[in-house]
Amino acid sequence: MPNLTRIKRDMSKLQPAVASRIDFGVDEPAERSNSYAPEQLRKLFAALDRMDETLTKEQRYAIMERQGCGKGGAKKLREAMRAFAEANAGKTLAEKAALLGSAYCRAEMTADGDIKVCWEFRDGDGRLSCGCGCFKDMAKRGLTPPGRVSRAYCGCCGGHIRYHYQTALGVGLRLKDVVSSPLDTDRAEGCGLLFEVLWPTA
Repeated sequence: MPNLTRIKRDMSKLQPAVASRIDFGVDEPAERSNSYAPEQLRKLFAALDRMDETLTKEQRYAIMERQGCGKGGAKKLREAMRAFAEANAGKTLAEKAALLGSAYCRAEMTADGDIKVCWEFRDGDGRLSCGCGCFKDMAKRGLTPPGRVSRAYCGCCGGHIRYHYQTALGVGLRLKDVVSSPLDTDRAEGCGLLFEVLWPTA
């Protein structure tokens, strides 16, 4: 989930002039917590709205792709990504993307050479939902997000995918766009993330 402490830290490095004008709040949750107090939720969504107003899409995603949960503590997933990379070292990037998609979440190489990842989570009623632990926690506590949730929020999940897919595919990735989200489509669309391929590894 997006963490105000980390967002502030990374924005202060990449966009210091903007960071100084955003109220990130204090008493941020612990690094691995999925639980925000209502006031902190307000400040989180307000900070993301402010990012939308003052930064380009490329700048916003450059900050948010540095977020992402399930990296340091996801030992089994990291091991699975390394095993995938070793088992498929001789395949093309397009082949590896298709295979990885069937094993984790749907992925494909586009005609432009980007990697598109589609992630879908469903509630008990079968409707599409956000897979972020923060939103699951809000639902359990009866809290609701504001009417509009910036797609910058989804860049945090982009950071998760980027971290693990770089290992599995053997390439560098940059979060290029969030092409769909259940958060601003009344749960009509799943999570769609587009990554630019930056470099191959040796």
